[in-house]
Amino acid sequence: MTVITIASAFGLRGSHIGATVARTFGIPFVDRAIPRAIARDLGLPIETVMAQDGKAATGIWRIISAMAVIPDITGTEVMAHSMGADHATYKEKTEKIMLETARSSGGVFVGRAGVLVLREIPGALHVRLTGPREQRIAAFAAAKKISEKDAREVVETIDKARAAYGRTLYRTDLTDDSLYDLVLSEARFGEEATAELITTAARARDRSR
Repeated sequence: MTVITIASAFGLRGSHIGATVARTFGIPFVDRAIPRAIARDLGLPIETVMAQDGKAATGIWRIISAMAVIPDITGTEVMAHSMGADHATYKEKTEKIMLETARSSGGVFVGRAGVLVLREIPGALHVRLTGPREQRIAAFAAAKKISEKDAREVVETIDKARAAYGRTLYRTDLTDDSLYDLVLSEARFGEEATAELITTAARARDRSR
């Protein structure tokens, strides 16, 4: 059973790379599915979970929830939260879904502090994808056809939100390279090579178990 977590800096195509790796192994790709699964668990309509009304959150949770309304380059939601639940409930439901999936079928998990949530899963491979901020800003601007000024604001906001997510929910710096088995510069290798490197590392990990 293969379990891979990918923490991707915003502005990189982490979801696309994760989906490619998941197809290679024939295992679930866990990214978009989480908000819908949480909605079912909480008994809330998906529209509520994906709501974009920033007035529903305050303080640091408002910063974190801002991640729900800005799509990644692929169009995938970076993160979504339930407007009807507090951060502790969201964290509990997210972890439950991730752990159940990892233990039952394996999978590729993008974001949501997978390196921490699934750290006890034997043989799991934990990957971090990095890239210079200026390159990420330029890529996001090109993908969304917006100015670099607007792209910079989005990237900087999301970077802060992701840092807040780790600090607030896990008291951890999710950019700490020592947490991961493999740290790659997607900007240097490109998508295809990055997916191949992750696949090779996961197969090597599986063979060594």
